[in-house]
Amino acid sequence: MDVETSNHSSIAVDDGTSAELELESSNVDSLEVLSSKGDAVQGNEKPEEILTKIELDLAYSSEKLVNFNVLAIHVATRENDFEAFLSEEEPTFGDSALNALEFDILSGILDSEVNVLEKFVSTLQNEIDRISNNVASCEKLHVYEELLKQSLEQLSEIKEQSTNFQKIISFSGKHAEDLRFSEFTSLSDSDTKIKMQTTEQQRHILRLLEKSLARELDLEKKLNESKQNQELLKLGLQEELFFMEGEAESVWKRSFMAENYAEVLLSTSKELLSRLQVMQFSMNGLTQREESLNSKLHDYSAGMGTKDRKLLEQESTIEVLQNECRSLREANIELDKKLNHIKSGGASASNKVEQLERQLQETDVRLAHAVASSDATLEKQEMLNSTIKDMDNLITTLRSKVSTAEKQIAIVEYECITLSDTNTDLTEELSFLRGRIEGLEASLHDAEKQKRATTKDISIRIKLITDLVGQLPLERERLHKQIYLLTKDKKVMQNYLKKIQKNNLSSGDYHKEPTKATVEPDTTSKKSENKVTGTSCSISEEIKSSKDVSENENMRNIDARQMNFKYILFPMFALLISAAIAFWFEYQSGRI
Repeated sequence: MDVETSNHSSIAVDDGTSAELELESSNVDSLEVLSSKGDAVQGNEKPEEILTKIELDLAYSSEKLVNFNVLAIHVATRENDFEAFLSEEEPTFGDSALNALEFDILSGILDSEVNVLEKFVSTLQNEIDRISNNVASCEKLHVYEELLKQSLEQLSEIKEQSTNFQKIISFSGKHAEDLRFSEFTSLSDSDTKIKMQTTEQQRHILRLLEKSLARELDLEKKLNESKQNQELLKLGLQEELFFMEGEAESVWKRSFMAENYAEVLLSTSKELLSRLQVMQFSMNGLTQREESLNSKLHDYSAGMGTKDRKLLEQESTIEVLQNECRSLREANIELDKKLNHIKSGGASASNKVEQLERQLQETDVRLAHAVASSDATLEKQEMLNSTIKDMDNLITTLRSKVSTAEKQIAIVEYECITLSDTNTDLTEELSFLRGRIEGLEASLHDAEKQKRATTKDISIRIKLITDLVGQLPLERERLHKQIYLLTKDKKVMQNYLKKIQKNNLSSGDYHKEPTKATVEPDTTSKKSENKVTGTSCSISEEIKSSKDVSENENMRNIDARQMNFKYILFPMFALLISAAIAFWFEYQSGRI
């Protein structure tokens, strides 16, 4: 039996749940990775990066919760097959066994996944508490805390469902042990247990109906919660996009202002450079003029030295001439005296007088020339003194102009240095702003991609949830039809058992059986078993015919997405056969 169950379990896992196991294993790995990442958060990270990481973890946990809800619904659909398999007295390894094994495996996977996700959510909650203690009040943290509370509530609900599934599995193990123990007990104990089983099975069907209704309500609540979460996520994404757009606009404005300021500074720097070049040209002209003036001044100074020398020479010549004039005047006076003396002396001296007069005229002419030359030299000296004063004044004015030009050049050089520094700072700011703009554009692109991916995932989940919600009324109708058919089959069985009891009472074969039973109990038990099997076969045939009629009259076409009806008929047949055997043993015990 164990070998057969292991073979069937391997077949069921390969056929029914291979894809789901792969998906859940990948989810487990991803959960472990994310939990390790959450534990390895370092203190040197920025708060914005930590908030984005928390947001991604919350989105991942919400996605996992949606997947777990789908898995829980799938496991709940397999619960009926598992309970039907447990209700069989002689279980056959068919589709019901495969579905029961699938229920066992999926419930175990769900339990382990819920435990892993609970650990991950607890680490995430610790991370949010740590950040709220370190960082000041932030709206995003409050939103994240609300989302975390909602996810914890959903996780608690899923955990309750998984614990219920585990309780059903543990109850099934206890139930199987009780059945094994009941095989070795007496027939009276088996009759009472069969009665208890029939009543418990009826109660269990009612419990299943209540569970299905409760699950439907839970699914509606979860659908509303998922819609609310979707709206909250959309609002959060819209707010983040709004903030990102505002930051991008502010950055663009700052970049435009910086570019305009840089252009203005470049134009002013160009103007200042042109002015500096003009000033340099003027300075070069002034230096050349200064050099030429200095050369002229040296020439004038050299000429003044020569002229001074000439003046000294002329002064010396003037003094000589003055001395000569004095000597000539004295000689003239002496000659006049001599002339008078000669006139008085005689006519013989007339020739000498004429010669002396000629000499006197020549001396007068020389004296006039000497006076004129002295006047000319004095005028030249005055002219030289005036030119020297003019040159001194021009040199002082040129020196003042050169000093002012040097001051202006120093000011312009300082302004050029400051402009070059500001230009370098502006270029650095422009490069930084361009890099930040590129980063913001990349983050906006990533946010848009994430938004599209989240919208696609949300639309897929909404479709899946709507499909499941659409299947719920069909499942409800199917369960109502099953209950109706069970009640109808029960009535048919009661009528058929009443007919059998009437026929057995009318016939006289039953008076002979007790004596045989007292003498040979083994043979009577074998005959009773053969009769029970015969009656059970006839009962099953009539039940099949009645079910075919009821199905043709009342059953509608079941959707292809629903479970096959034979998975439910098989446990019903087992229940009816067990009820017939119980009634037969009661009747036999009453006869004895």
